[in-house]
Amino acid sequence: MSATSTPRRTERRASTPRRPTGAVTATRRTSRNVSSPRRTPRNVSTPPWSALIRGKGRHESAGARKRATAAGRRERRGLRKRALALRAAVALPIAVAGLGIGGWWVTTSSIFRAHRVVVVGSSHLARAEVLRAGGVDGSTNVMWTAPSAIESSLESNPWIASAAVTRDLPSTLRIRITERTPASTVMIGSTWFLVAGDGTVLGPARGRPHLPVLPTTESVIVGARSRALAAPAAVAGSMDPWLRARVAYVTPAHDGSIQFALDDGARVLFGPPTEVEAKDEALMGILRWAAHRGAHLATIDVTSPIAPSAVPVA
Repeated sequence: MSATSTPRRTERRASTPRRPTGAVTATRRTSRNVSSPRRTPRNVSTPPWSALIRGKGRHESAGARKRATAAGRRERRGLRKRALALRAAVALPIAVAGLGIGGWWVTTSSIFRAHRVVVVGSSHLARAEVLRAGGVDGSTNVMWTAPSAIESSLESNPWIASAAVTRDLPSTLRIRITERTPASTVMIGSTWFLVAGDGTVLGPARGRPHLPVLPTTESVIVGARSRALAAPAAVAGSMDPWLRARVAYVTPAHDGSIQFALDDGARVLFGPPTEVEAKDEALMGILRWAAHRGAHLATIDVTSPIAPSAVPVA
């Protein structure tokens, strides 16, 4: 059997034609040069374009939803803030108005009425006259009444030169005034008027006061200052009370100088209304010297206060 099987194998090999060596090489080279399309392995699946598009759309939809959610949250926060601001804007004026009404009611109650009024400095004016001049009574509200308004009312009175008003809450007013003092007098018609040292006409007097008499003028206004009486009134007002009690008349001359007439008839040349204190001192010294010596003087000249002179009665 082995002898018969061997020739069959030989025949098959003999029947198969052999390829030339060169042809095989050419065929291999040709197969390398010709590019055949690559086939995708069947076990690897490439997703279609629609699936890719749908995947991208899902990613974009998720991002949009996140952005929309964040925007919604921001909008809700903004709405809450605006609601709170609106509540505050409405509630604040109401609260302020309530506090204002409550405070006004408290400050206008009887707690802040002037239950205690202290008046200091009044001599000529009575306490009731001072209160009436200032417009102060038991119904005056200490909280809402301006001290400056009371001071202005007081200073409109001719007897009050200045006024100062302070308040101690809740119900105390303190009034301090400085009064004018009558220093001379003037006769208008048949009525004697009191004149202060600054020339303010204080008002009518009861009878003739024992004060230096100023030159008569046509008319005066109570509470006003008279220009015609200003200079002699200032000289009379600056006198010491001891000297003022011995002066009968104070008369201005045409050149602006001032002359006195004393009670004993002596004439005083005062000169211009300057160096008033020094001239008053010189005049009082001469009068005291004459009273001590028992001398009667006709003229006294204090125009120069450092060198006064006197002429006795002949």
